[in-house]
Amino acid sequence: MDRNKDNRKGCANRGGAPVNLLEIVDDATLIKIVLEATTEVMDKGIVKPVYNIPKWFTPASLLSMTCYGYLTCRYNSSEISEGIRTDTALRYLSAKTFPDPSIFIKFRRANSEAIIQCVNIAINKVRSLCAGGNDSTTATTCAKRLPENKNCELFPDGEKRLAKAIMLDCLERDV
Repeated sequence: MDRNKDNRKGCANRGGAPVNLLEIVDDATLIKIVLEATTEVMDKGIVKPVYNIPKWFTPASLLSMTCYGYLTCRYNSSEISEGIRTDTALRYLSAKTFPDPSIFIKFRRANSEAIIQCVNIAINKVRSLCAGGNDSTTATTCAKRLPENKNCELFPDGEKRLAKAIMLDCLERDV
């Protein structure tokens, strides 16, 4: 049974909605891509520390969890937080720490530009991989999956994903 099946449903690029990258690559590939993107962004030195969160939540792990969440169409901070408990990929990225939604909100407020860059780098890596990057097996798998998403256009849409996350968190808190 595919544990991400529910997370894939309804997230294809219909009407301009962001694509769930698990519809295109498998968990292991996406985790690897997210970790590479996180490392690239961390190396740029643009990730700001958030002083009012516990020290065991490292900026790198929060960036990778947030990026993975947005790439798999989990925008609401509570969805990402809950995903750590139910999704082995997110739990792996969390290093078995369990941040509550407020941690993600604080991190996002301080690091929106870093999150956008991480998401965009990851999307570009998936595009490159699907275009025939280094791994021919993954490229073939991507090529088979892309036609299933007839409106699938992979373009760097980090800003759109971040805006959706902010909106959903605001709506949840206002209700």
